[in-house]
Order: sequence, then C-alpha cells, then structure tokens
Amino acid sequence: EEQDDEGLSSSLQNAVESNMKSIQEYATSVTFAPKLEDGLYLAGAGVRKKSIVKVYAVAMYSSPIVLQALSRESTSGMRTAARSFSPASPSTTFVLEMTYSAGAEKIAGAIAESVKPRYNGSPSDINELEALIVKTNVV
Repeated sequence: EEQDDEGLSSSLQNAVESNMKSIQEYATSVTFAPKLEDGLYLAGAGVRKKSIVKVYAVAMYSSPIVLQALSRESTSGMRTAARSFSPASPSTTFVLEMTYSAGAEKIAGAIAESVKPRYNGSPSDINELEALIVKTNVV
C-alpha cells in the first residue's frame, strides 16, 4: 500500500480523516477546521485573554508524526511540540482568529510580550516574529 511523506498508509490516512471534526474554541465560539490545506491536522485550540478581553482564539496544527507522539504523552507533550516549533522542524503551525478589533502592530506586540518570558532563543527571533505578524496582517 502507498505511503505518504509521514509514513502513513493511504487507508489509515483516509480512516483518520473520515473521523476528523472541527473544534469550536469554547470562550470565543471560533471554529477551526480539522485539517489545513498543507496537510497539517488540528491538535487543539485555546484563547488569549488580556484582562477580561478575549483577544484571539488560537489553534495548533501539526503533522501526523507529531500528533502520534502527542497521543502517547500528556499535555506537556503538546507544550514541548509547540515550543520546539522552528524552521528546522516545520511540522507545527498556529492559526490565530482575531476576536477583538485591534491593529496589527498592537497584536504583534502583545504576542511578542507573551512569548518573550518563555523563549530561550535570540531576542532578534521575537522581533522577526513581530514583523512577520504585521506583514501577514497587511497582505
């Protein structure tokens, strides 16, 4: 049987995909699709709050290999996968759905502020993330 890049058989992939469902983030009622066009699958969703304001809903999408590893671990496994996101391992991505009207610069700053205390890499990476968010929002 034919296998994809992740080593999954097409019948297993079809079986998994036939059981996938969208997830509605509870606090914001934003619904996220079970699969992205680039083949990443929905792992979970949450909300970013600033004080009592629900700023955005966020979903984490990962490759089947990452999801398989996560299914054997606890929530800390998801945390590890999310924190190991880098260009060297592009198997995880995040989708943000804004629920509060704010400018791209303000949102980018809030995300950068949230990431800084937990990120051990170069501070220039945070600046690059901020610039990417603003650039993506403008397009």
